[in-house]
Amino acid sequence: MEISSNLLLVLLAGHDTSSTTLTRCLSNLQDNPWVMDRLRAEQQAVQAKRGQQITAAALKEMPFADAVIR
Repeated sequence: MEISSNLLLVLLAGHDTSSTTLTRCLSNLQDNPWVMDRLRAEQQAVQAKRGQQITAAALKEMPFADAVIR
C-alpha cells in the first residue's frame, strides 16, 4: 500500500512540475517575442542542415533552445 501511495505522489508531483514549467516557459516566450523569433531561426537552420525531423543529434545543435528551456 505504501509503495502505491508513493508512486501516485511521484506521478502527480511530476505532472504538476512539468506543467508549471511548460506554462512558465510559454508565458515568457509570449512576453519576449524576440526570443521566439530566435528559436524559430535556430530551428529552421538546423532543419535546413539535417532535414525536417528533429532528432536528438539535431537538438544538440540548438544551444539557444537548450538555454531557453533551462
